Amino acid sequence: MPDTDGWAGPPPRAEPTPRWIRVRAGGEEVADSRRAMLLAWYGRGTAAYWSVRVGDAVHRDVAWSYAKPVPECPRIAGLVAFFNEKVDLVVDGVRQERPVSPWSS
Repeated sequence: MPDTDGWAGPPPRAEPTPRWIRVRAGGEEVADSRRAMLLAWYGRGTAAYWSVRVGDAVHRDVAWSYAKPVPECPRIAGLVAFFNEKVDLVVDGVRQERPVSPWSS
């Protein structure tokens, strides 16, 4: 069934994870959570994009959120997700490799 963008695809999923998630931008920690959600999202709806200032540097559009997500996934309303292509993601103390995707630059 198409969503509000007219795209028919797998439904979004958001599930809690017990893992410790930290996010770094420009070498500084910008997020730390032991109540993170794993999100499988496919660009559905209208997102707000967020930038992070670390010192004099601005890391543009490294995070996104949905104030009003599509009805299939209301639990992500107000949560912030980071593009792991643009930040350093640390899971349970282990830095993850940055994937290469259209969002990498």
